[in-house]
Amino acid sequence: MKRIRQTMRAVVHGSGLRRLTPPQRVTSGTVVLGARHLSKSYGARTVLDDVSLDVRTGEVLALVGPNGAGKSTLLSILTGDTPPDRGEVTVLDRPLAAWSPAELALRRAVLPQSFTVSFPFDVVDVVHMGRAPWAAVDVDVAD
Repeated sequence: MKRIRQTMRAVVHGSGLRRLTPPQRVTSGTVVLGARHLSKSYGARTVLDDVSLDVRTGEVLALVGPNGAGKSTLLSILTGDTPPDRGEVTVLDRPLAAWSPAELALRRAVLPQSFTVSFPFDVVDVVHMGRAPWAAVDVDVAD
């Protein structure tokens, strides 16, 4: 475990994250993730058509629908893994594409639906890896 933390700190240090300041706290009810007029098709099959939504701090959100309805596609677009055919995703009213990976890593975490690791990490190790962007942030400043 200690070796994993040391490795994460070394990776983070080399990534430029050390120069970032921790993000300011977001007040309850603030729109942290927005989507406007998202559309996505695969060939002739339209999966998403003019989807808009706001995700606010303090909310619990459920995305429910039958297989093939576009749930995974929507999530993939919201994370920036898949580009929409039309529309825009924003994080804190700033276009998703305008954020650097380092800035996004300090504001959100993404764990894909299908996730495999090459080594037999337990859950605690995976969670620690998700905290890697914060390894270089000064605890006093972050609090």
